[in-house]
Amino acid sequence: MDLYEISDKYLQSELAGLCEDFLSKSVRLNNFIAMIDLIEKFGANVLKAAVLEFIAKNIEEIRKDQSNYVIPPSYLLEMISNLQKKLEKK
Repeated sequence: MDLYEISDKYLQSELAGLCEDFLSKSVRLNNFIAMIDLIEKFGANVLKAAVLEFIAKNIEEIRKDQSNYVIPPSYLLEMISNLQKKLEKK
């Protein structure tokens, strides 16, 4: 995540894109909240899509975990909106 922040700071968009792609494939229960912070700080849309998908697929595990995660309400609303769009396509 540090490399992503550095690449963004020094306007290295290609490196930032590579970092974002890597991070998108690395979303886990132990790091998704930190990634939300990164998304909020840098507007990483590819990473946001990956985190939203992770939350949707792992909501039961997140709910059962005792870590008391605080998922921003806007993420939950976006997940609902994405689900609605998928259902409308069917």
